[in-house]
Amino acid sequence: MSKKVVNAILWSLNAKLSLKILEFITQLILARLLLPKDFGLIALVMIFIAFGRALSKSGLEQALIQRKEIDIIDECSVFYFNVFVGAIFTTIIFLCSGIISSYYDEQILDIILKIISFWFILNSFNVIQDAILSRQLNFKVKFKANLLSAFSASIISISLALIGFGVWALVIQIMLSQLLKTIILWKLSTWRPKMIFNWIKLKSLLSFGLNILISSIFTGLRINIFSIIIGKYYSTAQLGFYSRANQLQNITSKTFTTSIQNVLFPVFSKFQDDIILLKNGLKKSLKYLFCLLTPLMIFFMVNAEEVITVLLTDKWISSAPYLRLLSLLGILYPLQMMNLNALKAIKMAKSFLHMTLIWDVLSIFTAIITAPFGIKTMILGQVTVTLISFILNVKINGKYYNYLLIDQMKDLFPLIIINMLFYLTLTGLSTIFPETNLYISICIKAILSIFIFVLFLFIFNNSLIVEITNEFKSYKNKKPSV
Repeated sequence: MSKKVVNAILWSLNAKLSLKILEFITQLILARLLLPKDFGLIALVMIFIAFGRALSKSGLEQALIQRKEIDIIDECSVFYFNVFVGAIFTTIIFLCSGIISSYYDEQILDIILKIISFWFILNSFNVIQDAILSRQLNFKVKFKANLLSAFSASIISISLALIGFGVWALVIQIMLSQLLKTIILWKLSTWRPKMIFNWIKLKSLLSFGLNILISSIFTGLRINIFSIIIGKYYSTAQLGFYSRANQLQNITSKTFTTSIQNVLFPVFSKFQDDIILLKNGLKKSLKYLFCLLTPLMIFFMVNAEEVITVLLTDKWISSAPYLRLLSLLGILYPLQMMNLNALKAIKMAKSFLHMTLIWDVLSIFTAIITAPFGIKTMILGQVTVTLISFILNVKINGKYYNYLLIDQMKDLFPLIIINMLFYLTLTGLSTIFPETNLYISICIKAILSIFIFVLFLFIFNNSLIVEITNEFKSYKNKKPSV
């Protein structure tokens, strides 16, 4: 990988990790100050933010990043269209807030959603700046904007929670973070809209972006179907327990995956005419992500109760069974998303849409039919669907970027065996580990787990260590390595 790409990945990871660590620390503090029901209410609100984000971006941000050449007319046309869509969505949520609150039998949702509705118009004002910075691989500026806005909003949110604002501390955090991010991006970016709009240019971008938009809407429904079902048929407290477990899994698996994905999408798009380079980049990203994330997910599986108690206190212990099962999703998610990313980069937008629709529709259908059997059964259903979707995706589309399912499994097989041994070892150790202080115990287990995994890696897959070492040397010496 080139020096520029590696730097971009490092900045993207730095940004994502810093933001997630900040979010994580903030949520740890707020989890001690607020109730599970407060987080359950915000989980319901996040359903609409997820859909609004997909609609306000309209798939056009991805279209701008993917296109090899764009001009000011493209950028301005997308900007005004996004503002228009954001304003429409703000109006819809504002007017429908009473109906939504009645559906969930939570009257406080009415005023919360009225305030949150303005998030969508705010979000639409920073899409172009975000897309341009991604095209330039300038994740340093994005990092500054995201970190400054998130840090300021977190400080204010914690302060409000301390003086008894309850769920409103979370509401203000969401709104303030988005407002500050928009202001800072406009301050740091030199791009400004001009009074230009070209419908023909916009339509050409929509031909790609529309597929991404439809996919984003269904993906938003897939991601939030649990919140929709749990919020309606169980309780907001149960939704709070689930959302905390899901956040812990997302902080690790989704953070690393999306960080690398955000960098590699514009890079893969430049490689769209060179399948060999694209395949090699995908191969490395899959191996490195699997090597990094799978042992962490296994650690969560084996030590879920201790992890939850140490991080969130024992009032959140009901989240532990969910974390254990969600960690299986954390293993499969990077494999599926990186393959979809490659498909999207080579202008296979329709194939990308078809595969994401299969994944989304199966996930939604499975969540609905498993809902009567409990939340744990619902999660197991999602694990099964994600595995099937990954296999179907690579089986059908792997030929387009010359990386078939059998080739991917051959590359990952040594790591699969190592992680199976790692799981069995940790499970065995947990049964004989002496009773001691909880905090000391989890620290010792974490250190021991790292040592065991690195030892297994050294014994059974030393070639991967050599490969990573060579990548590091190549990066230090500024030598290109694909």
